[in-house]
Amino acid sequence: MSAHRTLKDLFKAFAPTIGPGLLRDPDSAGTITAGKDRQICLVVTAAAEARTLAQPDRAGIITTVALDTDGGDLTLTVTGGYNNAGNTTLVLDAAGDFLTFLSIKVGTSYVWRLLGSEGGAQGPSPSSSPSASASSSPSSSASAT
Repeated sequence: MSAHRTLKDLFKAFAPTIGPGLLRDPDSAGTITAGKDRQICLVVTAAAEARTLAQPDRAGIITTVALDTDGGDLTLTVTGGYNNAGNTTLVLDAAGDFLTFLSIKVGTSYVWRLLGSEGGAQGPSPSSSPSASASSSPSSSASAT
């Protein structure tokens, strides 16, 4: 990316079907692997389906999983957990719901931490899982187990 066309390159990164900012939906029971920073996986469900977010291989990656077309609930399992409590499962239940994660290093491993979310039912209470929701509104966090 050269400096004189940075904005154009960033815009094209999310162009439909061709941009490197888009992660391919691996379909039901598939694994989402975020290898680059600021990627988004637009998930389409035909019924209640599941996906797994693979554990990151380095710190500093921001990635988003969004329910693009809702044919049924999406259960996302986050390998290694998405908070300090070790919770691994989140559910998106309406088109437009999303989860945004940041990869960090904890000891010798890299893990995801939930940065923000929209939609789904209320997750764990703040007293049981302090980082389960980055949102200030209780109705805007994804459901968690």
